[in-house]
Amino acid sequence: MATLDKLLLNADTNDEFIRQLMSSLLLSTRASNEVPSGSEFGYYATFPQFASLSEECAEGAAKLIKDLCDYVQPGKST
Repeated sequence: MATLDKLLLNADTNDEFIRQLMSSLLLSTRASNEVPSGSEFGYYATFPQFASLSEECAEGAAKLIKDLCDYVQPGKST
């Protein structure tokens, strides 16, 4: 079984993991603050490139959540 730091960020040391985690957290927070919401999201979703990227991001987030659940409780179906 992969360690949590390898599962999430492919880091070789705990310090590298924390550095990558903090950097990723900062970048994802900035990006999430720029995502349109409500009716504005609906408008942007009418554009194929935005809709495709949005779906891709949602699938990536779902995979990360599944990987974390599998790490915490291996073998339990989600």
